Amino acid sequence: MINVPQLVESFVERDILITAREGELKIKAPQGAVCEQDLQLIRTHKAELLSWLSAQQDNDAGQVEIVRHQYAENAVPLSYSQQSLWLVEQLNEHNATYNMTSEMHIAGQFDCDIAQQAFTDIIVRHQILRTVYRQHDEQIYQQVQDTFSFQIDTQDLSDHSGSARADAVTELLAAYRTRPFDLNKDLMLRVLYIKLSTDEGVLAINMHHIASDGWSTDILLAEFCQNYETRQTTGVCAGDELDIQYADYACWQRQRLSDNALQGKLDYWRQQLAELQPLHPLMLDFDRPEVKQSKGQRVQGRIDIDVAGGLQRLARALNLTPFMLFHAAFALLVARHGNSQDITIGTPVANREHPELSRLIGFFVNPLVLRVSTEHTTVAEYLEHVKQVNLAALANQEVPFELLVKELNTQRDRSYTPLFQLVLTCSNDFGVLSSEGREALTLPGLSVTPIEAEEAMVKSDIELDIRFDKQGAALSWVYDPALFTATRITELNAQLSCVLAQLAALDGNTVELGLNTLSLFSPLQGRKIDQLLAGEQEDYDTELCIHELIEQHAELTPDAIAVQCDDSQLSYAQLNQNANQLAHYLRQEYDVKPGSLVGLCLSRSVNMVVALLAVLKAGGAYVPIDPSYPSDRIDYMLRDAAPQVVLSEPDIWQALKTDFAYQSLSTVPLAAYSNENLAKTELELTSSHLAYVIYTSGSTGKPKGVMISHQSLHHSTRCRNNTYDGLQAFMLVSSFSFDSSVAGVFSALTSGARLCIASVALQNDAEQFITQLEHWQITHFSAVPGFYGVLLDCLNERGAPARLSLKGIVVAGEECAPSLVDKHYQYFAGQPVGLFNEYGPTEATVWATVERLQPAQPITIGRAIANCQLYILTADGAQAPLGSVGELYIGGDG
Repeated sequence: MINVPQLVESFVERDILITAREGELKIKAPQGAVCEQDLQLIRTHKAELLSWLSAQQDNDAGQVEIVRHQYAENAVPLSYSQQSLWLVEQLNEHNATYNMTSEMHIAGQFDCDIAQQAFTDIIVRHQILRTVYRQHDEQIYQQVQDTFSFQIDTQDLSDHSGSARADAVTELLAAYRTRPFDLNKDLMLRVLYIKLSTDEGVLAINMHHIASDGWSTDILLAEFCQNYETRQTTGVCAGDELDIQYADYACWQRQRLSDNALQGKLDYWRQQLAELQPLHPLMLDFDRPEVKQSKGQRVQGRIDIDVAGGLQRLARALNLTPFMLFHAAFALLVARHGNSQDITIGTPVANREHPELSRLIGFFVNPLVLRVSTEHTTVAEYLEHVKQVNLAALANQEVPFELLVKELNTQRDRSYTPLFQLVLTCSNDFGVLSSEGREALTLPGLSVTPIEAEEAMVKSDIELDIRFDKQGAALSWVYDPALFTATRITELNAQLSCVLAQLAALDGNTVELGLNTLSLFSPLQGRKIDQLLAGEQEDYDTELCIHELIEQHAELTPDAIAVQCDDSQLSYAQLNQNANQLAHYLRQEYDVKPGSLVGLCLSRSVNMVVALLAVLKAGGAYVPIDPSYPSDRIDYMLRDAAPQVVLSEPDIWQALKTDFAYQSLSTVPLAAYSNENLAKTELELTSSHLAYVIYTSGSTGKPKGVMISHQSLHHSTRCRNNTYDGLQAFMLVSSFSFDSSVAGVFSALTSGARLCIASVALQNDAEQFITQLEHWQITHFSAVPGFYGVLLDCLNERGAPARLSLKGIVVAGEECAPSLVDKHYQYFAGQPVGLFNEYGPTEATVWATVERLQPAQPITIGRAIANCQLYILTADGAQAPLGSVGELYIGGDG
């Protein structure tokens, strides 16, 4: 963000007076004093100028001037920022996190003696550089050293060459950057000169952050260049005495806070940051360490000149600053990755609102907490919201960050920074020197080239800096490699660049587009993500009804056992004939036809399978109702579904105490009805008609009926039969009222396998369940992970191995723990018994994804089944990037 007070002061020095009146800027200046470049600067920063000037007019009456103080020994307090940093340093001794280094390559004959005089002049002029920090009676204070000794550290590598010299320079600079300051006794400025030859060297400058900030670094570099030239030509110091010193500012700040002058601004921050989440929502690539480390890495990016120009045009059209546009784009990027619409990003402001502070070296910078919501309909609404958040933050920037942390009762954690962990800066708006100005630093007779350190220090999780230049804009990402990979940051950079390019293409009219139309990637990349989340495309007969597949097996293998429970069993021929007779009965006596609902409130038995198949054959849809459900739940389901008839038994129905009519299945005279299949054409039945309605718990607390068609059921069952090889006998564990029963019933009966129904007693006795698995030679079953874990424990406790015929076990319905996978493969070591994890809501016909789990591998819900399309969408309905958090949407067949 630009330093508005300095900008205003620069105009005042040229007799250009800018004021705010009725929401507009007024300019008063001598004729010809204002050039086109000035007007461009004013237009670009109109919003910030209006906000600052209005606030100044409101506060002028109560403004306290910063004046020189007479300091008593041990009585100069630390500023709020200094005190916080001092405390951090005590916790992290021998830490170089807050070292601020500037390095440059110098070509020409550099005079170290003159340079030493030039730096000494700066230390004399700026007391903060010769200030030490001590503690007395639990009070921390700063003390200016009247006498000091400063010496440039020189290292001569002129006898080195080639790679040996380069390696030596790298080693020296690395050691120099990471050498900690002793705040109790050191000067807060160090300088190193590495001599490479008589006319070449490297100059490295290091200040501690407790005495400096980015603005101060620019002051130091500018004064050094001026002093060097003056000392070289005249032999004397050129600088004038400063009106105030940093200690004066520290005293003024403490006095201002003790007078409650900032109460209104504190109230703003309390409201703005109420219920703030402690951490950003970005997924991490690694577990967060217990203690935040400071060694960062860097990823560089660029946006071209056309995009940069487009962003500046849009900013002018909407009365925004470029920073606000970047902030909006960065927050949207984080929101999309974190599936959150509440995004907090920090940014430093120079905090030099008083003109007399603009020439001081010192720790003035104050982080602002920018909290925005991405819950907006249009781009225009969102950008206006971001603008207002920025302006309000600027208007209340005087509150020290550390005071804010204290007032908000923020829980301190050594693993992350408080209030925000993502930082955004725009270098062109921050500092005395522009990027071009810093690169143009000159020393007489010398060529100076800044060196960008390969290694970076990082205080937050991610720090993004954007700098406009002649080629467009440079994006510099400094990140914590303990949390993120370079690949991840590179992806974030590409996606941010994509959003910026889309913003640059907008104008005052097109900003009314929906915010969710801004994508993090190109249409081609979006299609690739869709393809990655799609199941294979497979052709199948979409006109078939599910019972037709069962009828085929009744023709092919009529004598094969179709269903068994306890001591009862039916062959495929018997099942088909009984179901046909009941279907004819339902049509004739209850007018069941396509679209009709038939309730089934029956015990776990072969008759339940006969009944549900009969309903399908009659053209209706079955509604399974577990007799063990509470009466009020059953009554609600019946009244909500309003079935044409309910098939049950007297002993079950009378216990329910419901007045809903029912038909006793055991009293139906099946022999009086035809055992022939009913033709679809006769029924006018199609695959789009309902096959069943299963009630789930419902998000409102009331059961919700989910309606599934024949086509969806056929597709789901076909995919299941293609996934699980060798199905011969399926053990049905779940209730018929759960959608997981659908998987077992129809996968078994449409593949000619045996459907074996486990009784309730069997489910409650793991030992007997295993015995029945052996007896029935079960090849597949599905269960919740907890149930399967109990079975595995029982199997492991057996003295002798079980004689099992298992080929595949499906877990679903709850999270599968890695320990369960390990136990499975330990018990079935060397045996081809697969363990599968299924996921899918009832609305997706039981499942949508499946994964064959493997030991020592991450547990996922797998990939989409055939003809199924998955979508991961953000909170605003946009396509989420890979590796991010989002909501799963399921489309396609099924």
